[in-house]
Amino acid sequence: MRVNPKNRAYNKYAEPDRFKNMTSADKAAGITLLFIAAIIPLIVKYAEVPLGPDQNLYSSSAQTSVDMFSYYKSVFILAASGVLLICLFVYAFSERLKCLFNWRRLLIHPLFAASAVFILTVIASSICSDYKYTVLHGIAERYESVFILLSYFIIAAAAFVFTRGAYQFQFLIRGLLFSCFIIGLIGAFQCFHMDFFMTELARILVIGIGANLKLTSPFTAEHLSYSTLYNPNSVGAYSSLMLPIIVVGAVYYSRSIAMRVWFSVCAILMLFTAIGCNSSGGLAGLGIAAAVQLIITACLAHKSGVRPNWKICIGVLASFAVIAAVSFAYTPIRARLNAMAKKLLNPGTGVSTLFFRDLTINGGTAEIVTGKGSIFFTRTPDNIEVSIGDEPPVQPVSYQNNDQNHSVSYNYSVKGFGDFIIERVEGFFLFGMSGIRFMFAYDANNNIIPLSNRMQPVDLDEPIPAWGFEGMERWGSGRGFIWSRTLPLLIRYPVLGSGPDTYTIVFPQEDIVGKTRYLGNPYIVVDKPHNLFLKTGVDTGVISMAALIFIFAWYIITNMISVLKGAASNEERWMFWMRTAILSGICGYTAASMSTDGTVSVSPLFWLILGIGAALRRRLARE
Repeated sequence: MRVNPKNRAYNKYAEPDRFKNMTSADKAAGITLLFIAAIIPLIVKYAEVPLGPDQNLYSSSAQTSVDMFSYYKSVFILAASGVLLICLFVYAFSERLKCLFNWRRLLIHPLFAASAVFILTVIASSICSDYKYTVLHGIAERYESVFILLSYFIIAAAAFVFTRGAYQFQFLIRGLLFSCFIIGLIGAFQCFHMDFFMTELARILVIGIGANLKLTSPFTAEHLSYSTLYNPNSVGAYSSLMLPIIVVGAVYYSRSIAMRVWFSVCAILMLFTAIGCNSSGGLAGLGIAAAVQLIITACLAHKSGVRPNWKICIGVLASFAVIAAVSFAYTPIRARLNAMAKKLLNPGTGVSTLFFRDLTINGGTAEIVTGKGSIFFTRTPDNIEVSIGDEPPVQPVSYQNNDQNHSVSYNYSVKGFGDFIIERVEGFFLFGMSGIRFMFAYDANNNIIPLSNRMQPVDLDEPIPAWGFEGMERWGSGRGFIWSRTLPLLIRYPVLGSGPDTYTIVFPQEDIVGKTRYLGNPYIVVDKPHNLFLKTGVDTGVISMAALIFIFAWYIITNMISVLKGAASNEERWMFWMRTAILSGICGYTAASMSTDGTVSVSPLFWLILGIGAALRRRLARE
């Protein structure tokens, strides 16, 4: 047990050692932070959310969006941050903050200054944005509104003020372990093709007993681990953040054997979940986190004589070796690991070989260039003629009338080229082949007009701004293409961005040729850049992006310097190693954020852990 330095009298504002000794503000903040750590990541509930006037990106007639994984998480984040904000106001007028620092030093602290810059630019961006509804409510399926972004900093600040010793850390780590266990359990079963969300129990819990609906997920068919975090990339980022903490906890947590077992079980479950999510960015983040932890351990062993418990380390390594052997013996997992590595290292993989090459329009003729040649559609007064290359028009092998939508479908089969379909309805026609569909309209002069997914005309002659990644557009499952179209947006919205969570609106969704060529679908809605920092730059401006990068870098650099000096004389050994684990986890999350985005499923946990890590370092500096 740590001693009170200099024999000072006990001060409940400084470091209470049990819950009953906390102030009322501490109790409220602690319970709320525990709720954020333990419950919010697990919330999955069906909701039909109204779409705003600037959010009809999927269909011009859509009025609502169905959500299960994000909306209610965002609601509870806002409610929890409201409670924490009240607690912070109480702290500000109590003796609590005087035990931490004086206000003059706080105002000139680099981390405080960077946070203030970020918050002010987010608020200014929201005021100046043209997309007020999305700024205030968030985009469908993400819901990272301006209030959510501000909530992240409230969570970090509350965790920083609340955590001032071992007891508070243990209080919050139990919440993190609880959610980690549930997330890992569901994800591990999904890795082995057993999806909890496809069961009747999950349907009742998520939708309700009387509802006549079924749960579906785009990731079930691929047997990906998405758990309660919805997106496998979010699972990868979460794994990068949590695995270092729970692995180090399994090795060094000395307060309780039961807790050490709990750490170990969570580590095993999360390892299979990390494999099952098939996230190459998560794999890179895990690699960075492991490298940081090993470097810290090696440097301390060499310089300071701080050596790990080698018996326990060997036991942990042996356990992971057994897990690795089982994983490689199980063919689906081995194949998934190979696919993740190839996506990360090989710019030519990650997207299947697509037949599509280009689309051009010349008056009444449309040409689709494929890997097997060109197919032409020519609009005549009475029909649509189809021809392959220089060959004469081909005839459909069959057709089918659909009286319900007054359309006619024509089925074609051309030897050496393949099968495709033409569906005609009054004023429009659709071409479909190899899973790709294009929609066209035609005017009174029989000119063919390509359409967007909202049935709006698309001008193929209008250049789409792009910067870099030529020849690498398919890298990282199309991230090269997305980033090449995202970088010009930083110049278009340099100072304050387009507004919080408006990336989906300002991305050039009309680039149906580029999206087909590199993403395999002309009408897929690119709702994120797969890069936390690029999204921040587009949404709230380059200034806020620089502030965010500074916050990450400042924490990593200052804490790296701190831990490399070794444990303080009055710091318990297990607490020191948990500090190193938090640093490794944040390094891993930062690396994963280079290829994935912040979400309401994972970001609150990151900012909570960041606040805890900053508080533990501040505690040492204070003493």
